[in-house]
Amino acid sequence: MSIYAIDSYDRRNDHSWYKTAAASAVTASALNKPFAVELTSTTSIAPSAGDGKVLGMSAIAVGPNASQTMIARYSENSTEQNPIITVSLGDYGSYNISVKDVDPKEATQIEMFALCSYMDDKNITCPGSFGSYNRLKSYIQTAIDMDELPDINNHLNSTKKINWLKGLDVAMKNQVTDQYSYQERSEQIKLRSYFEKQHQDIELRKKLGIDNTKMIETIQSF
Repeated sequence: MSIYAIDSYDRRNDHSWYKTAAASAVTASALNKPFAVELTSTTSIAPSAGDGKVLGMSAIAVGPNASQTMIARYSENSTEQNPIITVSLGDYGSYNISVKDVDPKEATQIEMFALCSYMDDKNITCPGSFGSYNRLKSYIQTAIDMDELPDINNHLNSTKKINWLKGLDVAMKNQVTDQYSYQERSEQIKLRSYFEKQHQDIELRKKLGIDNTKMIETIQSF
């Protein structure tokens, strides 16, 4: 069965499911090397685990045979013009991700998880039962198997920035053979289109020498 298959059960609102999944995650006690998130202009330390409903949930490798649950919520400082997603990593802390600054051609797993969680909440993508980020990871596996991208399941690559657009390009070379693969291809095209636009917006701001906050202020001044 394809991971794309969507059922009517929305796990995002089932907190018992989250607790069960979180309890199964391996935590810091099993690690030989501490896992650390690199702080950038896109990623900063969050004072709390976020506000309101859970937007998405996934996992990230934090050590050999060890993973940590990621939970996405809106930051208390998030606005419609400047959306900020807080990604909670349990004992590893919580981090604010500036959604408009996530470049899909050069983004970490945490950054892409935040972007996809935002897209799901805004119905840009269909979250389904698994969330678009978890399906995105399955789509780029072909590129990983072909050594076109670093293995995101290896903890040594957990904080590396990778080209998710390239991963989709490789995935879209696969032949469409049935209804499920057709649905997956439709989503891949939609994801790629949005990611490309996001990348182009970031490149434009770089050329103009302004960040997302300044662009918002400029637009609001008109």
